[in-house]
Amino acid sequence: MQDATTAAAVKYFFGRISRDEAEETLKAAGIREGLFLLRESIMKAGDYVLSICHQDRCVVLAYSYLQLYRVGQKRP
Repeated sequence: MQDATTAAAVKYFFGRISRDEAEETLKAAGIREGLFLLRESIMKAGDYVLSICHQDRCVVLAYSYLQLYRVGQKRP
């Protein structure tokens, strides 16, 4: 069985950047519907934020702690 992919190993993970930096990154990529990035929260250590382009603007779709676990592993 392969190890789970870490966030840092995927192209859509941008590390610990601000909301403004995330928005600028999405704008620079063209604000296409469904374009997204995952980032680590600046405000809450251990939290992750999903920023996504929807209806010609950038929105924060989810801003909460994500429990990361391997596929097939029981949820805590």
